Amino acid sequence: MGSGWLLRSLICFKAEKHTKSNQSNVHSETLNRVKPVESSSASTTLTVEIAAIRIQKAFRAYKARKRLCSLKSARRFNALVQGHTVRNQTSIALNVMHSWCDIQSQIRARRIYMVTQGRLQNKRLENRLKLEIKLHEIEVEWCGGSETMEEILARIQHREEATVKRERAMAYAFSHQWRANATQYLGQASFNLDKENWGWSWKERWIAARPWEIRAQCQVTKPARKPEKLSPPNVATKKISAKPGLPNTKEAAKSRKPG
Repeated sequence: MGSGWLLRSLICFKAEKHTKSNQSNVHSETLNRVKPVESSSASTTLTVEIAAIRIQKAFRAYKARKRLCSLKSARRFNALVQGHTVRNQTSIALNVMHSWCDIQSQIRARRIYMVTQGRLQNKRLENRLKLEIKLHEIEVEWCGGSETMEEILARIQHREEATVKRERAMAYAFSHQWRANATQYLGQASFNLDKENWGWSWKERWIAARPWEIRAQCQVTKPARKPEKLSPPNVATKKISAKPGLPNTKEAAKSRKPG
């Protein structure tokens, strides 16, 4: 009995070992069969993810390029618009400046023309007044004196020539006197201003100018005055004696009436 139980236990133990080994072999085989399937699925998932990432990168790059192109085109458009507006503004500003310069030149020319016209009018008025004064002087001299028109005109002409010569002589003398004073006192360190003669006074000029006018007046030939016709003295005595004789005749008539 005891030996049979041992055999049975040994056989069972061997059978269990065999079954366990078989089970382990089956499990290992199953595991070996499942592993390539799992590895293949992981590799497929990895490839899908990589492809998706690449697709997303390409799409994002395309979008970025598109945005960049749109931004560049927008910038170009803005630059073109701004350049066009700036050109228009500059052209308008230049036109306005040219027109303003033309207006200023016209205003300046108008002012110059008005000033010249005013000066010409003033000169004409002065000349007219001078002519009127000369004519008035001629009329006064003609009415007051016994000279002829030609003599008066000759005297006026001589007077004008004398004034011109006098002015020239005075200018010449004044310039030479100033030069002489300047050269005389150029080397001196100090001098008295009170004793210096820096120019002629108006009295000296007038005194120096008088001989020219006297000569011009002496050159004019005065005509001989006609003797005035004197009224006879008897006519005047008759008129004077006739006036006081009137009351005597009236008194004589009154004295005769009552007789």
